[in-house]
Amino acid sequence: MSAGSYELLRALVSPVVAITTRRGEELNGLIVNSALRASLSPEKLRLSIIVHKFNHSHDMIFESGVFTAHILQADQMELVIRLGTASGRDG
Repeated sequence: MSAGSYELLRALVSPVVAITTRRGEELNGLIVNSALRASLSPEKLRLSIIVHKFNHSHDMIFESGVFTAHILQADQMELVIRLGTASGRDG
């Protein structure tokens, strides 16, 4: 990939999205790499997210069937760091 191509791809930005989940009393969250609108119709809203299998939240979402997506704002960097740099397995 050329430097010019890289600069063009930098314009393809998506929002920073936090996913939170609950399994019983256990709460967890993470920052996802990909969150996309997956619906053409406003009546049938769909969201496509990628949560890797090695993430603690993956098992929680799989087992509980519960998650919430949060589109973060620029002033929520502390939350991005908190959810994006540590695993829920660690506390």
